[in-house]
Amino acid sequence: MCGSRGRVVNIMTSENTNSAGSSAAHIKSVESLDQSNEMERGLKNRHVQFIAIGGTIGTGLFLGSGKSIALTGPSIIFVYIGVGLIMFLLMRAIGEMMYSDPSQHTFINFITRYLGRGWGKFAGWTYWIVLILTGMTEITAVSTYFVTFFGTFGIDLNSWKWLDRKSVV
Repeated sequence: MCGSRGRVVNIMTSENTNSAGSSAAHIKSVESLDQSNEMERGLKNRHVQFIAIGGTIGTGLFLGSGKSIALTGPSIIFVYIGVGLIMFLLMRAIGEMMYSDPSQHTFINFITRYLGRGWGKFAGWTYWIVLILTGMTEITAVSTYFVTFFGTFGIDLNSWKWLDRKSVV
């Protein structure tokens, strides 16, 4: 492992010392480092889907779903399935609209085109407000996890409890 790091350092230092032909030598050397690597570079559809799933599962989802299940019981799972199905169909519809008219870049452009400029501005501002509120929810969830996690080790985070909405109420 140290040998490979040494080769990378040597490549980088030789690039700094030789200015004329170093870029070709640098690229050739980096490619020679990848010859023994058997990993394939490139993302497939399933990789992108898992990245999207990971992006949608945030800290707030776990915090909110745990509280919802505790309050309503397992019937809330049917609500999650129903909302998920509606969101799936909505995303499919937006995908079809993007495929039929690739000149539109966002769903707000579609709203502006098909419903009017006023509705487009309303959707844009509403989306911006939702993003701000989502960020605040994520900060609240992270603070809840921090207070709980560090509290198990005896670290007092009472001065930071103002971030936790449960302690405010």
